[in-house]
Amino acid sequence: MARVKICRKPDCHNTIPYVQDNPYCEIHKAMYRPKPEFKPKSSYERKRQQHEYNANKRDKEANEFYHNKTWKHLSAGLKQQAMFTCECCGRTSTTKGYLVVDHIIPER
Repeated sequence: MARVKICRKPDCHNTIPYVQDNPYCEIHKAMYRPKPEFKPKSSYERKRQQHEYNANKRDKEANEFYHNKTWKHLSAGLKQQAMFTCECCGRTSTTKGYLVVDHIIPER
């Protein structure tokens, strides 16, 4: 006996082959909407988007603040003091740029 599964439509108990990609039976097959394929952005594209944001959308005062040496040293010290763990969400990371210091209360 071949493996089967039940149609995903609530209150429908028709069986379909287990290997079938469409999770609905023949009656409800029109309900199937395949998910779009996820394509992660390249590091180049992320850097370009960040550059665009800093140059065009972020206000100049905030951009200068976040790129000065004092803020970089302060944020690095705070990350180290918190053992690279976010107090708000519990996220941990030692990778540069993946842990934000002031996302609880923004500087502005």
